[in-house]
This record gives sequence, structure tokens and C-alpha cells, in this order.
Amino acid sequence: MYGRELWKRIRGAEQYNALVKLVAELADIYNLDASTAISGHRDHNDTTCPGEHLYEELPDLRLDVKAEMTRHEFEQKLANLHLVSGK
Repeated sequence: MYGRELWKRIRGAEQYNALVKLVAELADIYNLDASTAISGHRDHNDTTCPGEHLYEELPDLRLDVKAEMTRHEFEQKLANLHLVSGK
């Protein structure tokens, strides 16, 4: 078992979901692309950090962060639409 399911099993779904929301918000604030902004130390230096299992979870984290950013953007557009229409 790897990816988000391993993360949720070890650390809990609430912690994983909070991480996704936090990273999505930071990516939005700093105008970052989750595909390139989320990486492990080994992507930039000669190291085994963050460890084999955590490193294998990064693709799922990237996907979940992108999905959260899309959801949040949709909710903002919907809220703006309601403000314009007065409903």
C-alpha cells in the first residue's frame, strides 16, 4: 500500500486532507503549479530524503492538491456569480 492510502493509514485522513488544503492554499497565494512546486529533497540534492515511501506519495499529493485548487477556484467563481446575480 502506497500513496495517499498509506499516508492516511499511518498519519490519518484528517491530517492528509489538512495537508492538501494547506499546500493548495499556499500554491494559490504564491501562484505555484503543484506539478512542479511539490518535490522531495532528492529532486534537488543527492539525498534519500524524504524516504522511499513518502517520496512515492508525492504524485498523489500533487494530484490531490491540484484537485483542491480546482475545487476552490470553482467555489470562488460560483460565489462571485451569486454576488453578481444578487441571489
